[in-house]
Amino acid sequence: MSSTKKPSTPPTVSVVVPIYKSQNEIERCLSSIKNQTYAKLQVIIVDDGSPDRSAEIAKDFCKKDPRFSRYSKANGGLADARNFGFAKVEGEYCAFIDSDDEIEPTFVEKLLVCAQEFDTDITLCLVQIISGATGEKLRETPALKAGFENRAFNYKEIRGVLFQNTVGVWNKLFRTEFLKQNKIQFIK
Repeated sequence: MSSTKKPSTPPTVSVVVPIYKSQNEIERCLSSIKNQTYAKLQVIIVDDGSPDRSAEIAKDFCKKDPRFSRYSKANGGLADARNFGFAKVEGEYCAFIDSDDEIEPTFVEKLLVCAQEFDTDITLCLVQIISGATGEKLRETPALKAGFENRAFNYKEIRGVLFQNTVGVWNKLFRTEFLKQNKIQFIK
């Protein structure tokens, strides 16, 4: 008796992007997501009641790319917008990108490869701080304490590892089920 294993399909990665008063940055942000080398994306744009042209710019992206969808809600702040977007996540993995951020073209692909290789719930990378005015790289912030790069670590090590540098969600890929099972939400 022989069994045939079904080929696994690549997982969808959901990207949540809250927007509020970001008309000057949102096109650059959404373009960086659109141009990812990993294409199986669900992009959830949450218009948090923005009074500027941010929503119009987002609508244009949605018209041109079916992976993008836009939702509007009354202004409730960044955490509320992230939670609203997370409720729409369908991907096996998810990321939260702020509207003034730009991600490298291989951001999703590289984090996903690491997440699958190490079977992690949270995968993270370094952050480059770049001047919005000049485009000059101001500094690079490592994601982890030295010695913990390129390896998996457990929850017992997290305090001594993760909270040494910049703490944010915009440099991470999360296993969606991990966030849902643990009822993790952003605090308003």
